[in-house]
Amino acid sequence: MKERIKSAHINLRDELATIINQAGYFDEILVTITDLQVSNDLKFIKIFVSSMPENKIGRVLKILRKNRFEIIRELSKRVKMKFIPHINFYLDEGYKNYMEVEKLTLNDDAERKI
Repeated sequence: MKERIKSAHINLRDELATIINQAGYFDEILVTITDLQVSNDLKFIKIFVSSMPENKIGRVLKILRKNRFEIIRELSKRVKMKFIPHINFYLDEGYKNYMEVEKLTLNDDAERKI
C-alpha cells in the first residue's frame, strides 16, 4: 500500500469512527468499523462494519446508508483532501464468521469439560 493511501486510510478510519459514534444514530448498539478499502485515487471507500448485538446489523446498515451524505459532509469538515470520497457501508462478513467460530470453540471447550 502506498504511503499516501496508508496514511489516508488510518486518518479516514479514525475520523469516520468518531463521526459515527458521536452522531447519536444508535442507542444501545455498539458499531465498529472493522475495515476500510480505499481506492487508489482516494475517491471511493468501502466501510465494513459490525454491531453488538449482532442481530441489529441490518438496522445499523440501513441507518448508516440513509445518513451517508451527512457523514460525508461531516468528514469534509474534519479532513483535508482534494476530493472527499464517496462512501458505502457493508457488513463485515469476516467478523461475523470469526464470531461464529468463537461460539463453536467455546461450545466445544464446554463439552470437553463435561
